[in-house]
Amino acid sequence: MKPQEIVLLDLFSGVGGFPLGLKQAGFTIKKHYFSEVDPYAIANYSHNFKNAIYAGPIENIKKGAFEKPDIVCFGSPCQDLSIAGKREGIKGSKSRLFFEAVRILDTYRPGLFIFENVKGLFSSNQGKDFEIVLRSFANIGLYELQWQLLNTAWVLPQNRERIYLVGSLREKPRPEVFPIGKSCKKTEDCTRKKLSERGIAPTIDTKVGDQGNYAPYIFTIRSGRKLKEGSKVEFRKDRSTNDITGADQDNLLINNWIPLRVERTEKAKKIRKANQKKGIDYAPFQEKQFVPRSDGKMGAITAHPQHENLLCNLGNVRRLIPLECERLQGFPDHWTKYGIRDGKQIELSDSRRYQLIGNAVSVPIVQIVGEKIKNSTGFKIRGAKIGKSVALNTPLDGLGRTGKTPISYYGGKQNLTKRILSLLPEHNLYCEPFVGGGAVFFAKEPSSVEVINDLDGKVVNFYRVCKLQFTKLQKLIQSTPHSRKLHTEAKAILQDDTEKDMVKKAWAVWVQTNMSFSSRIFGGYAYERKSNGITKTIVNKKNEFTSAICDRLDLVDIECNDALTVIKSRDTRESFFYVDPPYFNSDMGHYKGYSKQDFTQLLDILSKIKGKFLLSSYPSDILENYKKKYKWSQQSVEQTVSVAKGKRDKKKTEVFTANYDIGKTEQSLAGIQNEVILLRSKALRIRFALLK
Repeated sequence: MKPQEIVLLDLFSGVGGFPLGLKQAGFTIKKHYFSEVDPYAIANYSHNFKNAIYAGPIENIKKGAFEKPDIVCFGSPCQDLSIAGKREGIKGSKSRLFFEAVRILDTYRPGLFIFENVKGLFSSNQGKDFEIVLRSFANIGLYELQWQLLNTAWVLPQNRERIYLVGSLREKPRPEVFPIGKSCKKTEDCTRKKLSERGIAPTIDTKVGDQGNYAPYIFTIRSGRKLKEGSKVEFRKDRSTNDITGADQDNLLINNWIPLRVERTEKAKKIRKANQKKGIDYAPFQEKQFVPRSDGKMGAITAHPQHENLLCNLGNVRRLIPLECERLQGFPDHWTKYGIRDGKQIELSDSRRYQLIGNAVSVPIVQIVGEKIKNSTGFKIRGAKIGKSVALNTPLDGLGRTGKTPISYYGGKQNLTKRILSLLPEHNLYCEPFVGGGAVFFAKEPSSVEVINDLDGKVVNFYRVCKLQFTKLQKLIQSTPHSRKLHTEAKAILQDDTEKDMVKKAWAVWVQTNMSFSSRIFGGYAYERKSNGITKTIVNKKNEFTSAICDRLDLVDIECNDALTVIKSRDTRESFFYVDPPYFNSDMGHYKGYSKQDFTQLLDILSKIKGKFLLSSYPSDILENYKKKYKWSQQSVEQTVSVAKGKRDKKKTEVFTANYDIGKTEQSLAGIQNEVILLRSKALRIRFALLK
């Protein structure tokens, strides 16, 4: 099979915006299946796609019903999710069908799927519905997800914002689909060529001013349908229609234009009069209104509302005809006019056509997404073997987290991350008072509120630069080889108290932690005689240093403070503290002088907090006494620790202590899917690529 040839399954197919867009993107559909329940949509689909095979209602699709698809496309019913709707949520009477689509994905396991839905999915039920969507996809255990809010207005004069989410097999190279922006070549081509050459509404050829070839302009009426001189109005300056809907009364077009002039309100006149007494001729523009001009003359449309602008004569308002709605969605002319029923051609009514077009995806947007998929280097569309299972680190593996810390760190918990994640309780605020290398933080899913703290200013500076000056730091790191000379230079930078370049200091921390033996800042240069394992590790660290790190830190509060102070200040009943302090009475690692007394003070604070904590430490009599006194829960695990060059590694027992029940045996990560931390709407913003 050629790379561009696909087997397509189009769920909730409507009038076929997905296959049409994918064809325009260069895909050849070898086998074509579709599922729909609307009889008029089925008739129209059968007319436009002669070779498409009807698979029946989605609830009736079973395993083995047809050939395994390479791509599954669907925009599940969204009436319950739309901002303008009743907001019943994902379990509304229609939106529940989303879960049927997830079942199909899990059954057939295509190489890729494309999901489209309304912008309101982000905010529906305080963001919980989108969390359910992500969790449902992630629980299949196969797909890496990426998404973005795209606007049809980038390519056609219709303001239609929709979420596009692409899921691709995690075991394959990920197609680089997003970000997509207004400046991409495809959107420019669509706007300049399609609109200027073909036009949007040839029945109306009026072009006003020098604002381009968007004709006609569509305006939004503030109140009523009749315009009288002096009445207030609101109009669109983006020269786009509103979102084309299935309700034909919402789709209005203007036949004729009359000019507007700016007129001061009575309040503005009073303000101006008062200012004139002070020698100032001024009235705020907010206290002005647009009214029709009585002289019949027309000013050019400008981007500045204080200039003369245009407004329609509402006596000549008419509805957009279906042909114009088709063009505003990017469909060919008369795409929805005909259907096939019982082998005979039928003509659809205008009301049916409005409904079908309003529920459709915008073809040029699908085309752009399809082209990004098709042109991705190294990506091949091939489904996973049906029945094959893929283990996940967490139920939402790959979402909102980078997976690995950008720096290695002495005493870090890279090898214990899975164990620790399985012990985390539900919470609202997450805090690490001793973040160090942040192995747990970067591996976990984002929480609603997150705080990381470290008393080491060098480490804190590294994270702050990752958050605020990531691009500069990334360029330095990407050009850094495994080098003894650079390791020495980095050490000198960190020891120089006069060094003011924060990016250079952050780079030095990356070099020292990743190139030193045992990942210690100011440690000896790490190298090997019998293999190039360390060099490979450095290369991997460089490859993993991506913008996902910056995104992960986007909503995180980064502090450089005493750990006890941070714990006290962030303590609530919904707080959770992962506490990984330095090992007391040890001269190893980045801290010096962490004493037995310091550890005792920490335990005393933890015994009094309202929230929950999980403490990582070595066994000690002090800890054992506190555990018995406060009836804390405890687990232990043995691990190997590198000590010094030329010496044997030591085996250490790591003890996990908590003020909540963590059980006596290790939980399997596959069994905690319903216990993982809920993603709140604020945390989800980290991964939203809302490029506009």
